[in-house]
This record gives sequence, C-alpha cells and structure tokens, in this order.
Amino acid sequence: MRPMHVLSVLRDRWPLGGRQQYALDLAELLRAHGARVTWLTMGGASSEDTIVLPRLAVDSPHPWARLGAACQRLYNRAACRAVQALARRARPNLAHLHDHVHFSPALLDALADLGIPAVYTLHDFQLLCPVSVFFRQREGVPCEACRGGRYHQAVRHRCSHGRLANSAISALDNWLFDRRGAARKVARFIAPSRFVRQKFVEFGWGGERIVVIPHPAPRAWAATPPPDDGPILCVARLWRQKGVHVLLEALARLGTHDLPVVIAGDGPERTALMGRAAELGLAGVRFVGSVDHDAIQSLYQQARWIVVPSLSPEVFGLVCVEAFASGRAVVASAIGGLPELITPGVDGWLFPPGDAEALAERMDWMLRHPEAARAMGAAARRKAERDYAPEQHYQHIYELYQTVLRER
Repeated sequence: MRPMHVLSVLRDRWPLGGRQQYALDLAELLRAHGARVTWLTMGGASSEDTIVLPRLAVDSPHPWARLGAACQRLYNRAACRAVQALARRARPNLAHLHDHVHFSPALLDALADLGIPAVYTLHDFQLLCPVSVFFRQREGVPCEACRGGRYHQAVRHRCSHGRLANSAISALDNWLFDRRGAARKVARFIAPSRFVRQKFVEFGWGGERIVVIPHPAPRAWAATPPPDDGPILCVARLWRQKGVHVLLEALARLGTHDLPVVIAGDGPERTALMGRAAELGLAGVRFVGSVDHDAIQSLYQQARWIVVPSLSPEVFGLVCVEAFASGRAVVASAIGGLPELITPGVDGWLFPPGDAEALAERMDWMLRHPEAARAMGAAARRKAERDYAPEQHYQHIYELYQTVLRER
C-alpha cells in the first residue's frame, strides 16, 4: 500500500512560533509513522519535499510592488499552479492547512478542483477577525466588532499595524474568503480547544465540521525539579495583547523588586516594556529576546514556575503545555483556551485577565508556598503525560485523516 502523502501548508516556517512548532512536530510524527509530508510554504529554498512560493512584497517600500502583492494576496494564482504541478508529480492524499493568508482562497479552489480533501487547523481567529486576535492594538482592548461579517470595522479601527491600507486588505481577505465560500471546501476544521470551537459556532459556523483536538506536549522534554531560587518565566511575543505589562504591574505590587523574572520573546512593545520595568524599579527582570527551541527548554528547566498574562483569548496555550511537560506549574489569565488546561490549585492558578492585583496575589501565594508550587509542577507533568502525549495526538489526527478520506 502506498504510504499516506500529506501536503502541509504553512506560509512561514521561520521564525519559530507556536504555529510553526506545532506544524513541524506534526510533520515529524507523521513521518515517524511512515507518512510522506510535502511542504507548501513561502520564502527559503525549494527541495525534494518542499515547494516554495515567492514571498509577497506586502512590506515593500515601493507602492506599485505593494499593490501587486495586495492583488496576489486576494487571489494567488501561483498557489493554484503549485498544487496542480504537485498533483501531476505525486498526488497528495490530503492537504493539512496551518494558514491560508497570502495563499488566498485560490489554494482551496485548486485542492477542490483536484479532489484533494483539506483539513485546516485553527491556530488563531483569522477566519473570524481580520487581524486574528480579537484585540485592538491602538486602544489595547479586546474586540469582536467584526462579528457577523462586519469586516469594515477592522478598517474603521485601523486594526492592522494602525494603517488604513493594511487594515483594508486584511478586511478584504476575510470578505473574499466568505464570499467565495472557501470554508465549504474544507472537509474538517481542527480546533485546539473547546473555546475555539464554541467561538466559531457563536459566529455562525456549523459545529459539525469542527473537531476539537488539543495540541500535544513536546516530545522527550525532561521534568527536572524546580530550583528554589530560579526565576519566574514568561514566554510571550511582546505585543500588547500578551499582557506582559500586567505582569510588570503585578511585580511592582509584590514589593520584591529584585525577584528574578525572565521574559522570553520579542515584538514592538519590547522597548516600552523595558522602560516600564526600569520605571518600576524591577531590577530582577531580564528581557532575553527571542530564543530557539533548545534554549526555551533550558529556560523552562531553570524556572520555578510560569506566568501567562494574556489579555486576548488564547486559542490553546502551548506555553502552558510546554511548562507542564517541564514539570512547572502555571499562573495564567482565565481567558480563551487557558482555563481548559489549568486546574486551579492542582497544577496552577487562574486570575482575571488584566487584573494586576489578582496576579500579584497568585504570585505571592506561589512564593510563600514553594513546596506546594513544586507539587503543582509534578501534577502538571502527570497531566502532560496523560492528556497531551504526542502519540495520543497522532492517533486523533490519523483517525481524522481516515474519516476525511472515507468521505471523499
């Protein structure tokens, strides 16, 4: 029997974020079970198992180049041709999309025309919100104004990088996806949490084609005992919606300004956050920037426990599961998919998003009860092994693939 051949669609394989890490880990799992994986991506070098399309010049300094990129972004015929060429050479059994933006609905049109079924992992809220995060950067507030296909709200609020043109193109992306009925060309959507599935249902999507499959914990991560004097760790992109400023305010309320805290990640808020930490006299806070996969594992093992202070709804909470795999408890905002991961008082604590006082109280409890914090970390590791094992995840994905192929 010919091994299963999966076309994995991911616009950017680098830099490594949660979406990229999951897609790479899934490809490794599939290959370990005998499947063939071909990538469709943008940028980088082509190879035997990788089809590379040119990156769209959306950030070019030249207006005409940006205009051409905008047209391609709305309907990228190169994506059609790439899938057609692959089908002639070695037809995939199915396609697994991790995003579609810049590939455009043209990709799903080509797959449907060729009879190649597609599944689509919902790594964010892109299909509901033109900027994917349910958050207005300029005002710093959660937002669902585009509910009901009112994508013009993204233009009104200049949600994409604060720019009118960027916001208009993002809104047009979503409008065109809906207008062409692109969602009907996806056999199943994979929601990493019950929260995501429910949110799509609230926005009018039928739930029968949305399957909940949580992301797995990392493979072969060691769970070492937390050090008594280790830092508190926060792993987050430095955007407003990640709530790192809330963590800084909570640290100031604790009154222990030399408490060691490591903030791993980068983004447009970094300079402002570093300035705020200095204003608050938080001498123990270190910003270490972006770190690679091996380095992040080391940071987890050096930490006492982890803080996830998100202000916008997390689709899943991969940082939590990475912390669990490392044997670390998590203090997190009660928002999005995070409450599905954490059992308060067992493997971590939850607090109301944006509430620096409540976060300070939870952190103070963890600092005053180090033995309990270590026991929570051990419970977290057991949960990772029980509920988020990679092999268990593979079985769920494989069964879904088989269901989709049978329905073809």
